Order: sequence, then C-alpha cells, then structure tokens
Amino acid sequence: MATHTAKVFADIDISLDGFVAGEHISKSDPLGKGGEHLIWYGDDVNDDNADFASAYDSVDAEVLEESSAREGAVIMGRNTFDISIEEWGETPPIHKPCFVLTHRPTQTISKDGGTTFTFVSDLRAALEQAQEAAAGRDVGVMGGAETIRQYLAEGLLDELHLHVAPVLLGGGTRLFDNITPGSVHLEKLRVRDGAKATHLLYQCSKQPG
Repeated sequence: MATHTAKVFADIDISLDGFVAGEHISKSDPLGKGGEHLIWYGDDVNDDNADFASAYDSVDAEVLEESSAREGAVIMGRNTFDISIEEWGETPPIHKPCFVLTHRPTQTISKDGGTTFTFVSDLRAALEQAQEAAAGRDVGVMGGAETIRQYLAEGLLDELHLHVAPVLLGGGTRLFDNITPGSVHLEKLRVRDGAKATHLLYQCSKQPG
C-alpha cells in the first residue's frame, strides 16, 4: 500500500483573462467588482457531509471531493483574513487550523467548528506549523494572490490548482504579477473540463539561478 506524501498546494479560482479578484476589493465586496462570477461552487463546499455528486456534474464533483479530503491545514494572507473574518462570523467555513501571514502577530483566535487562526510573521515558519497541524494531510495555501506568489517564488509549492471560470473581469488582481520570468517551472499534470469551470493542475518547482 502506497504511503501518502503530504504536499503543499495552492487552489484558487481565476478568470479567463488571469484575474483572481476584481477591482475595488472591500469587506462588503471581498472579491471585488465582478469577482463573485469566479465562484463556481455553492456553500456546500464547506459541508463535510455534502453530497457533491448530486449537485454537480461528475468532474466538478470529483474536484470538490478531492480538495475536501486532502486538506489538513490552511495558510492565508492577512488581507484575506481581515476582509473575510466578519463575514465568516463565529463559525467560519474552514473547520481546520489556519495560519495567517502577517507583520502584526497577535494571539491565536479560536472559533466554533474547529477553526483556529494562528498569526505568523515568517513564510517558512507558517508552513512548518501548518504541516505539523495537518498531521500528514496536505497544506492548502488559500490566498490571496500575494501569498500564493510568495510561496510559488520561494519554491515552497508542490502543486498549483487553477479553476478557470468562463469570465472576463477586465481588471483587478492578477495571480502572476511580479513573478520573475523563468524563476518558476510549471509542469501540467492534469486538465479536467467541468460544467462550471476548467480545472488545471500543475506541478511547481523553483528554477535555479
């Protein structure tokens, strides 16, 4: 029986023109203008008992099931936390340990449903703590874009999973801005065409030099 090797992966929705959020992000509009059109799944994505097969086509359902099963801990940026925490309320939908990258560390926050937020100021320290908390499962880098870029640029991401929505935002936050050309190698592992999004999976590695 093969032993699972825990991985670090980023998983994010993206428009056809390369944006992961629209313009004018705020607490009342966390994905910016038009960004809500990137979301191809419903609230059931956070339900541990959800029957995805009855609500989605077979490809989209498989993608959601795999993501839910693999993730043992989450890393996010401080902006993502600040924008989302009020909307999440006392029972955030994540249900697992979260590690928030920030220049302003504070005490760990515990919420109902098993979600905790631990604030860490160092990229690698956050990853080490998340891997320990994940207890052999994978670590998901939730975002936003800057946080994913940092892990990608440092060669700390094993996989990048993009869910391409058939949407043109025309402006906003690009995922791949400020990546040094040639610094990252992406190898296509899989392409799956769902009813609501095209799911692209890449293996990531940092190029030497």
